[in-house]
Amino acid sequence: MSVCTVERKGYKDSILLFFREHRILIGVVVFSFILRLLWLQTTIEGDEGYSAYAAWLWNLGYKPFSNIIITKGLLLSFLERIPISVFGNTIIPIRLMNDVLFLLSIVVLYLFVKDWFGRKVGLISALFYGVFMNAPAFEAQMVMVESASIPFVIFSIYFCNKFLKSKRRIALFISGFMASAAFFIMQSQFIIIVFLLIMLIFSRDPSKRSLETRLHFVKGLVINMLSLVAGAILLFAVFFIYFWNQGILSSFIRNYFLFYLPGNLYLSTANALSGIQLFGIQFLTIFEGLPLWLFAIFGAIVCLYQKKYYAKSGIFALTLTLLLFLAASIPPNFSHHYAILIAPASILASVAVCSISTFPKGNTKNIAGVLLIALLIISFVPAFFLSAYQYPDSNMNWEFISWSASGDIAMTNYNQQLKVANFLNANTPKGNEILVWSNWGAATIYWLSGHNFTSEYVSVRNPVNENIPSEEYQRIVNMVNDGDFDYIVLFWPNLTGLQGVNDSIVDITLNKYSYVESIDGANIFSKYNTQGEWAFYSFVQQFSNATLEYDLQSGGKGSTEQTFGNESIFMPYVASLTVNNETQVSIFQQPLPGNGSFIPNSYISYSNVNIPQNSTLKFSIAIDPSVWETSNEEGVQFEIFIIDNQSSNLIFSKLINPRENIEDRNWLNYEINLNQYAGQNVTICFADNSGPNGNAYHDWAYWGNPVILQGR
Repeated sequence: MSVCTVERKGYKDSILLFFREHRILIGVVVFSFILRLLWLQTTIEGDEGYSAYAAWLWNLGYKPFSNIIITKGLLLSFLERIPISVFGNTIIPIRLMNDVLFLLSIVVLYLFVKDWFGRKVGLISALFYGVFMNAPAFEAQMVMVESASIPFVIFSIYFCNKFLKSKRRIALFISGFMASAAFFIMQSQFIIIVFLLIMLIFSRDPSKRSLETRLHFVKGLVINMLSLVAGAILLFAVFFIYFWNQGILSSFIRNYFLFYLPGNLYLSTANALSGIQLFGIQFLTIFEGLPLWLFAIFGAIVCLYQKKYYAKSGIFALTLTLLLFLAASIPPNFSHHYAILIAPASILASVAVCSISTFPKGNTKNIAGVLLIALLIISFVPAFFLSAYQYPDSNMNWEFISWSASGDIAMTNYNQQLKVANFLNANTPKGNEILVWSNWGAATIYWLSGHNFTSEYVSVRNPVNENIPSEEYQRIVNMVNDGDFDYIVLFWPNLTGLQGVNDSIVDITLNKYSYVESIDGANIFSKYNTQGEWAFYSFVQQFSNATLEYDLQSGGKGSTEQTFGNESIFMPYVASLTVNNETQVSIFQQPLPGNGSFIPNSYISYSNVNIPQNSTLKFSIAIDPSVWETSNEEGVQFEIFIIDNQSSNLIFSKLINPRENIEDRNWLNYEINLNQYAGQNVTICFADNSGPNGNAYHDWAYWGNPVILQGR
């Protein structure tokens, strides 16, 4: 037999031996990976989408902290640049990258827990960790700062533990580097440095108490701490030099460090928490992790009760849990913040499970052990049920729990996100603007569609969420009004519900943009209608600037507001009207009563209206269906005047009477060519009156969404 053949056989035997010795651990890793794959196409979470959006802009040459707001996840966005550069704007490769780190962390967790408590505890810890890192309430299956930072925390503990075994300071250096990596993904994870220092302090052999031994330990401790800090400082130095070279070092410090000082943190989170149902989030956090929390508490009791048996390992597990609990408790307390507790809780839970066999036994069975096992099995019932209910979109929509992973209740699932993004990508040329009106889900759509937003403040639905300056918000509103966006997506559970939303962007969109389609709760509006026309001027939107007047019998005009301010029926206002299942945003204008000799007009006048080239006045008229049978028998006279250079021109006149004429029981649609007034500033007056005899009873007249349309 040749030497090569012997070497190959030995290599094969080594692999087989490795698999035999670690088959349970390999099974845990494979099982955990299968669970992860089940969530691979779950909804893209709002923070997850924003991190990818920031990474994509970074690749395009935009500067973090200058053109992109980043207050967390700096290293995560940097790492995400790699799969985005290779595979484009898709979440799957990014999640697989995160999954690889997760699977590695299972093995690494097992290795140091095995050193602390033994192989059995290490394996059960790996199982608990692998299972509950896939519970949807914690959102660890998504690429969040919590889930991405956890592997680096575990790596840092492993290398510190490795140093305690080998005394090789390079392991400490790597441990510090991993801790700083966790910090540059999630700032509160820097608390792990405190834990690593505690590990170094407790590494002293308590049996060696001489003064010389103590001095030697202190000297070594100082050197060890310096080695740890040196590793931690390295990544700090790299980022400081990079941003100093980019000329944005002060912005980096302000946004990534000073932002998390207590004053700024609590102010920002107080705004972020407004309207959030914390009970629902806490409910999911508790019950989807119920087996883990129950047995972690029992494991903590075991470590305290049997502290002589567990010695340092028990102290390490308890201290790690306490420190990470403090980090997770920094508000706002969203469920995914508690994902960082899963690893230490898994250690304590496995201690509890393994301690069952050490309980005093009765004559026939271990009653305490049986009860604990029963408790573990029972606690899995609500955890499994809630997790299954959230599959595959991670959403929860019960009466007392309403939780959307995307950050917007109208952004329902991953397929919807892709459909909306694909529509925008296919219909909007690169370089043209789009606007996504959403809470935390807007960045996801921008990134998936390959369109960056005009502002560094991505969420414009509620300016408080990102502290968008009022001037910047108004600039975006003006862009909407000026037609700078090809498409606007309004995320709202239903289209009709948008009518009652008090928001400038929504108001302008509904009045000036053309509805295209709804993809679940994504309501898409286009600047141009199907004829290629843009709503250059919306009379509904500009209603607050209109002058309300009426004819005086003595001649001239009187103020409707001054004369009829206390009689609301005669005061025009904006409202929605549905006629034969067709709803339009409209202007209500009740005619004024008259007599046979004098029939006054009611006027709604718009001054200084600039008429563009190739323009059309489009509008509808109708009477409220609720008064079709009770209105007067004369109907309502609708008229439109254009005042140009002091001359008044009647461009439209129509008498409708739905009580007598069935054909008038609809929205009656009209278009008037305005090219003869192109380039002029004119006054446009919408007028109506009560008909030949002046009877205005129940003449509830409406102008349906009057607009000036401009062709391409």
